[in-house]
Amino acid sequence: MTITNSYYPKAYGTEQGTQTYATGNELKALLGDGWVIYGSKAVPKCFTTAPCYTVTWKNDNGTVIDTVEVEENIVPNHTDPTKTADEKYTYTFAGWTPEVVAVTGDATYTANFTAVPILYDVICENADYGTVTADPNQAAKDTQVTITAEPDANYVLSTIEAHKEYVDNRRVHLTALNGSGNTGNEGYDKLVDGRTDTKWCLQYSYGYIIVKAEKAFALNEYSLTTANDTQTYPGRNWKSWEIYGANFTSDNYAVRDSAEWQLVTSVTDDTQLNGVNFTQYDYIVSGTPAEYQYYKVELLSTKSNNISQMSELTLRYPISSYDVPLTPNSADPTKYTFDMPDEKVIVSAEFVPGGTITWNNDDGSVINKTQVKAGNVPTHAAPTKADDAQYIYTFTGWTPEITSVTGDAEYTATFTAEPKSVASVSGYSINLEGDIGINFYMELPNAIANSTTAKVHFTIPTGTGSTNKEIDVKDAIIVKSGNKTYYVFKCQVAAKEMTSEIKAQIIDGNPVSDEFTYSVKEYADYLLTHADENGTDEQKAYAKAVPLVKAMLNYGAYSQLYFDKNTGKLANAILDEADKMLGDVTINISDPVIGTLPNGVTFEGSTLSLKSETTLSLYFKSSDTLEFAYADYNVEKATSGGYQIARIRGIQAAHIGDNFTLKINGTYAVTYSPLNYCKNVLAGQTQNEKLQNVVKAFYLYWQAAKKHFN
Repeated sequence: MTITNSYYPKAYGTEQGTQTYATGNELKALLGDGWVIYGSKAVPKCFTTAPCYTVTWKNDNGTVIDTVEVEENIVPNHTDPTKTADEKYTYTFAGWTPEVVAVTGDATYTANFTAVPILYDVICENADYGTVTADPNQAAKDTQVTITAEPDANYVLSTIEAHKEYVDNRRVHLTALNGSGNTGNEGYDKLVDGRTDTKWCLQYSYGYIIVKAEKAFALNEYSLTTANDTQTYPGRNWKSWEIYGANFTSDNYAVRDSAEWQLVTSVTDDTQLNGVNFTQYDYIVSGTPAEYQYYKVELLSTKSNNISQMSELTLRYPISSYDVPLTPNSADPTKYTFDMPDEKVIVSAEFVPGGTITWNNDDGSVINKTQVKAGNVPTHAAPTKADDAQYIYTFTGWTPEITSVTGDAEYTATFTAEPKSVASVSGYSINLEGDIGINFYMELPNAIANSTTAKVHFTIPTGTGSTNKEIDVKDAIIVKSGNKTYYVFKCQVAAKEMTSEIKAQIIDGNPVSDEFTYSVKEYADYLLTHADENGTDEQKAYAKAVPLVKAMLNYGAYSQLYFDKNTGKLANAILDEADKMLGDVTINISDPVIGTLPNGVTFEGSTLSLKSETTLSLYFKSSDTLEFAYADYNVEKATSGGYQIARIRGIQAAHIGDNFTLKINGTYAVTYSPLNYCKNVLAGQTQNEKLQNVVKAFYLYWQAAKKHFN
């Protein structure tokens, strides 16, 4: 900018001639307050009578670059600002927002920048017997790069690796910044010059050196190499030393006494360094050090000499820190990907004789491709083929027969088809241990027996409707008899459903078996008609169970009458009239014991559920939440109508007369037996006669079970 003499003040030069400045803003900064920008000139306010306004120039982050006073109707201007590059982008100035116009009032303009991605090279080194390419071969940080390692015919990829450029075989390139002694011949810089025929030699037994790496790294290993005459002067070897790390903003701050240094590792009274010339000794750094760009080695003492010397110091990084991880493509063995770091990446590969093996499904579609070295026998996990509505498919092998690799080869999977509807029921039994139910004994094909998705689907009558239950085939109880294997599935039913038919079917996505139907009464009738104390072992076992089965059938029949369920087909229809009679039943059992209950807790009574399993429910009232526990059974907690209920489920027939001691909040509080409930029912004069008969039958069922199992 040129300022004429008529506008130039005496304080800054002569009144004659001109003075040139780079910008109006720099001139204004020089001249100070009381000056304004007029066109391309800075003039004192006294030379103009037009209004002046403040123009503010800002960076894109909102920080103020500067402010100037500009006369009305003048278009302000400003030199282009700059924005510092980061690890991903450089930035170019792209104008101001809003558009700069003539001044009519105070105005603010914000700089715009265009982000230009910083691209880093991907260098693929040449390899014999194949090619390695990168797509793209230049990429911005964190973008994905695909590497293709394509072998020549009858060759395969043996190894492939990628690493960042600035390291070489895990050794970090170092620059010596300062240290004890001089540079030059035997100076501190010789310790990190990459040569063992030079050395750092000090005329005293202590000292330091500060080095800088090209980039911060985590030190996990380092080496010291002895000098040319260590054998002659072994006492010059180092004895104790410390290594520190730091990250400075400038080399100028990397000084010995800086507070930024952090101890990374140390050695005290070393015993590893020996008096041998030109010998490398390795040291491992324990723990997980942070990444530092600057390192300082403090030599504290030598073995036994006032002079110290060492040929070379090598710092190393963890392999994972600077190797770039490659992710293989499972569908294509020639493809790998990686995320670009913020520096050049070098990719190298080795190809060896071998072949690409193509594995096909039986329909010709490709399952996978693998590369195998010559002479090796290729292998592949057994493929699967989805079952259809009619068949179950089992893998049987590959065609042709697999042989050692001599080049590219192709193999196709073969399967056998087994019809689905081959499951069958070989027999039944009933549960006599407390819960009432049917055991279905099934023979299954291997494909169903080994399936992780096959289930047995039960349809169980419940009153006027039905409910469904499923059991995983893999959870079957396996019973072997001779050369037969049976898969046993148990379905529980309520006592009132003893005459109802239970339906069972194998399902694996779709039904794969016929529907099998059976009832508790059918098996009980079979047992009673085939019992013989003098017959086969099986018939003798039936005879032993007769009293228990008769009591169970009575229990079922009286449950049917009480619940009005299928009363035209009673469970005990096969029994003689004398067996059906219940007679008088007297239950001799001690009254429940109500211990010391927690404050505010009252015991309100009990119920007994006589469904497929026996459940004793004890009812309490309390304003506080109660916790229930019983040593031998899981206690289910419930709430209803202001009661807190402890339910003891799955009481077996032989244990109906047992006492159950319930803990409340960790303290023994109530001892109760299912027979206490039965005794109360029989003692009540107004109780339903049908309910009393169910309780009698239930009591007699318990006595029979107790005798049978004892």
